[in-house]
Amino acid sequence: MKAYLVRIFLCLLTCALAGGLAAARTIEFETTQVTEADVALSPDGQWLIFTLLGHLFRLPVEGGTAEQLTFGPYYDTDPVFSPDGTQVAFVSDRDGSEGNIFVLELATGQITQVTRERRAGRPTWTPDGQAIVYLRFVPEESRYAFWGPALALVRRVALSGGEPETLGAPPRNFRSVFYFPDGRLAWAVVQEGSGSPRWETRIEVMNPQGGVSTLRVLKGHVDHVIASPLGDGLYCRRVPERRSNWEPYEEDLLFLPLPEGADSRVGLLPAYESARFAVAANNKSIYLGKGGRLWKVALPSSAREPIPFHAQVKLEIQDPVPPPQWAPAVAGSSAPPRSVVNPRLSPVGRKLVFVAAGHIWEQPLDQGPAQRLFEGSAIENWPGFSPDGRQLAFVHIVDGREEVRVFDFESQQVRTLASGASYSRPSWSRDGQRLVCVEYEGLRGRLVAINLSDGKKKNLTDASFLWVPRPHFSADGEELYFSANTTGTGALYRLSLKENAKPEHMTQLARHLSEGLISADGKWLAFRRGMGIWVALLGPKPVSEEHVHRLSPEGGDTFAFTPDSSALIYSVGNRVWRHPLAGGKREEIPVRLELQRPTPRPLLLRRVRVLDFPPKAGPPRADASGGFGRETSLYIEQGRIRWIGSEGGRPLPRDTITLDAAGRFAIPGLFDLHAHAVGSRRLSRGNQDAFLAYGVTSVRDTGGSWLPWQNALADRSETTSEPMPRYFFSGDGFEGARSFFGDVFLQIYDASDARAYVRHYKEWGAQFITVLFSLSGPLRQVVGEEARRVGLPLQGYATSVEEITKSVTLGYAVLEWTTSPNRPYEDVLEMLARAGISWAPTLAASGGNALLLRDQPERLDDSKLRLFTPEWRLRATPKADTWKTVGDKALRGSWVEQLMGIRAAYRSGVKLQAGTDAPASGSPFGASLHWELENLNQAGIPALAVLRIATQEAAAAVGAEDELGTLEPGKLADIVLLDKNPLEDIKNTQTIWRVIKGGWLFDPEKLRPPELVTQEN
Repeated sequence: MKAYLVRIFLCLLTCALAGGLAAARTIEFETTQVTEADVALSPDGQWLIFTLLGHLFRLPVEGGTAEQLTFGPYYDTDPVFSPDGTQVAFVSDRDGSEGNIFVLELATGQITQVTRERRAGRPTWTPDGQAIVYLRFVPEESRYAFWGPALALVRRVALSGGEPETLGAPPRNFRSVFYFPDGRLAWAVVQEGSGSPRWETRIEVMNPQGGVSTLRVLKGHVDHVIASPLGDGLYCRRVPERRSNWEPYEEDLLFLPLPEGADSRVGLLPAYESARFAVAANNKSIYLGKGGRLWKVALPSSAREPIPFHAQVKLEIQDPVPPPQWAPAVAGSSAPPRSVVNPRLSPVGRKLVFVAAGHIWEQPLDQGPAQRLFEGSAIENWPGFSPDGRQLAFVHIVDGREEVRVFDFESQQVRTLASGASYSRPSWSRDGQRLVCVEYEGLRGRLVAINLSDGKKKNLTDASFLWVPRPHFSADGEELYFSANTTGTGALYRLSLKENAKPEHMTQLARHLSEGLISADGKWLAFRRGMGIWVALLGPKPVSEEHVHRLSPEGGDTFAFTPDSSALIYSVGNRVWRHPLAGGKREEIPVRLELQRPTPRPLLLRRVRVLDFPPKAGPPRADASGGFGRETSLYIEQGRIRWIGSEGGRPLPRDTITLDAAGRFAIPGLFDLHAHAVGSRRLSRGNQDAFLAYGVTSVRDTGGSWLPWQNALADRSETTSEPMPRYFFSGDGFEGARSFFGDVFLQIYDASDARAYVRHYKEWGAQFITVLFSLSGPLRQVVGEEARRVGLPLQGYATSVEEITKSVTLGYAVLEWTTSPNRPYEDVLEMLARAGISWAPTLAASGGNALLLRDQPERLDDSKLRLFTPEWRLRATPKADTWKTVGDKALRGSWVEQLMGIRAAYRSGVKLQAGTDAPASGSPFGASLHWELENLNQAGIPALAVLRIATQEAAAAVGAEDELGTLEPGKLADIVLLDKNPLEDIKNTQTIWRVIKGGWLFDPEKLRPPELVTQEN
């Protein structure tokens, strides 16, 4: 029998490995703290059940040793005791769903599944213990009520089996279901208040005949309601009204007398709406979790006392996939571009223009190599031929300034038509007299028409910040087509350009449409869905799902109609295709382009003090404390450090550049490990030199950025001597079908999509996968499995204990952001440390930059910052500050909490990373990385450790530890030379004298002409 079981186990293991799944490993640790705990109390008042990291634990009510009750790679939450105290109902994803109701038999440990919904929650027992009432959330694709309460149905299921019965319908914003002591079922429904955008909550009760009446109406968003055991009122959580979703807050724990009466506050709770609390049967105490501890709150005095506990935690997790090993381009070599972007055919069909390495290239179709159209170091994008083919519109970005330009092929002259904001997708009217394009300034977007004759602009309509409009004129110029999401599903709209016209739907699709485009002859619609291209013939009625079909599974980022409307032209990677609309195979248009990689001259640094980090492991050394050494020489050749030390007996080539550092301090090039540095489908971000000016030589772009464009700028960084950082990137983040961030990210509808896009991203050059919190649990599992197969790490977001724990279970490598306004406690930090996951808290986005600029507004007036940051972005910074409505006391209190969490994480051995979320959250490129280093240092991390986080450990996080991160012979020469010692004051990282990237030497003061300060201001 034993041998048989062994064979079965080996068979299952073989099948799992063949399918690409790695065996989970178990981590164990002890903790005396719990973050965001649900709490349930046994009917006899002797036991607590509480949740810790997605598992159920049992604890004597007076405290002591907690017993873990549930195990496995699952997330269990929302426990509630049965009336007789022998069973616990809870919510779990252990069936592969988003969450269903299960029942745990306490005597035997047996777990039974009760519901089989796509997403269920908030269970409560019927008074007789024979059934469970719960909420079935709809739409099931949405994981969270991110912008407000989630729609749900109230249902009841018998433990003996049978189909669930729906009690509360149609779907409404149900938040809690509960029973009164007399057996009546009631619930809380959240809705917008009449005549006000504020929320209000209705407490409704069902009578024995099934009728429903309103018991009370409360201001605010109320959740988790419990009837007083005496039947004289209700206990509930209420979210206070706030001026901003980002405002730190604590929830009120209230007692509401019935039938009416003044509310009374029992206490305050952490800002975590769904966590359960429990009321004792004698109505003398409440039990809850707050601030990393369990508490008993006396009634009615509200006096509280902690409940001490000790827990031995056992978790099953996947190990993170290590980053793919990064190999730099070889200086002096050549290679085709990684990506070709936005290919366009001339109206007469004789030449092709496209973007590669951030330049516009022109290539005859018959023969000859591609040639750059324009000289200079500008970034160029969005080329578009005029209807007669004599002119080309495009977006030109240099020194952070963006412009819409028009090039005349015959005269070779260039005109600037618009500037002062961010622009994309200029499109011509059929008469060639106007352009329409997207114009963004901060979070405000609009579609504007520009007259070519006089350059005058006219605002046509607003553009959503969360959807790519791709505007274009109708053939007669009387209407404007654009894409938007105003109903929950992305659609194409038609807007008459007559006064007071309103947009009309041209599509009625079940799934999103992005970047819709009508052909010049008005017969075809093409659009992007995911990364694929979909098409439909137009008719008199709006296009519906049965009219569309997928033309290509790829190329949706770059497509356009050919001038004769017979085909689409698009690119995939560095290949360009022409695809007939009426059927037939696509035909490749060969791109004839090789990009050269230049070699810098040898460089000798004299009298430089080099930073050396102490070893992290191994036997102690005499210099184990780390720091800056004595003045020495450092020689760089072919972009690499060849030696450090005395020059004696070392001949130098005649063309060597010699630089006297005069005793200055050399640190490795800095990394910003959370930035949105590369232009999205919507925006072009052109001030990449700002990173170099501030010593940021490497950037990890964490999503929201167009993958082909990321490849293009990676090419640009490698094939020019321009001041641009190295790029490590993921491409668009993976979102669910109901996205939170619009079509900037990639909507994933099913498992097939999930697997395909992971494979495509690997093929297209992504170095990791970013997973957004709207992606459902089952699809996250699929993404995790496929990413593990192809060797791509996963990155997620640390916005809650649930997000963190599920990410650890799936083997994510990096977590971004924080659980603000709360902070993680010992249980979470021990889990992260044992799992080996990195945490980039991005303190800039958690109030750090808001508080910094509130205390030191003069930082926005810094001459260097103004030189390297577009004026429109500086103007938008205070307006875009998500914390601007937060009071000073609340912001400072939240900030102290965040710093305490970071300090505890560092002491627990969590691998921290430095990232800024630039250019969001008031985080300008370059400068904000130094602000983040200040934040980490303020949290109690020593300056040397902060520098190590932003250099050596950052390089390891992107698989570049063999090439970057420290200053030693053989590594790439990414160096920042400082006037002052940063170990004495971390702010001294901002005293930058020179920056070296791959052997190329840059003087920040000469990266931009001084007159730009006057021009932009």
